[in-house]
Amino acid sequence: MLQWLAEEEVEHVKWFTQFKEKAATLAEDPKLEEMGKAILQGVLGDQAFSIKDADFSKLEDINSLLELSVEFEKDTVLFYEMLGAFIDDEEILGQLDKIIEEEKRHVQQLQEFLEKKTALPVNGVPSLA
Repeated sequence: MLQWLAEEEVEHVKWFTQFKEKAATLAEDPKLEEMGKAILQGVLGDQAFSIKDADFSKLEDINSLLELSVEFEKDTVLFYEMLGAFIDDEEILGQLDKIIEEEKRHVQQLQEFLEKKTALPVNGVPSLA
C-alpha cells in the first residue's frame, strides 16, 4: 500500500515539474507575482506540507502510520485547493483538480484500510494499543 502511495506521489511530482516549467515561460507581472507569494506565505505560514519531519521511530504500529498518512493526505488536499485559487489557466486547473480527486481517494483508501486493521506492529513487536 505504501509503495502504491509513493508511486502515486511520483506522478504528482512529474505534473508539478511540468507545471513549474510552463509557469516559468509565462510573462508575469513581477509586482503581482511578489504579491501572490506574500499572500501564499501569509496563509501557509511555516507549514511545510512534508512528511519528512515526522518521527517514524515513535510510531508504535501500522495504525499510527496510517493515521499520519491520512493527515498528510488531507493537508495536501487543502494545500492544492488553496493553490488552485491562484491559477487562471483552465487546463492547469483541470489537471490540479484531478490530482485533488486522487488525493481524496488516497484519504478514503487509507481510512478504509485503517478501519480494517487494529494495532498491527510496525517492526514485528505487538503493540500495546
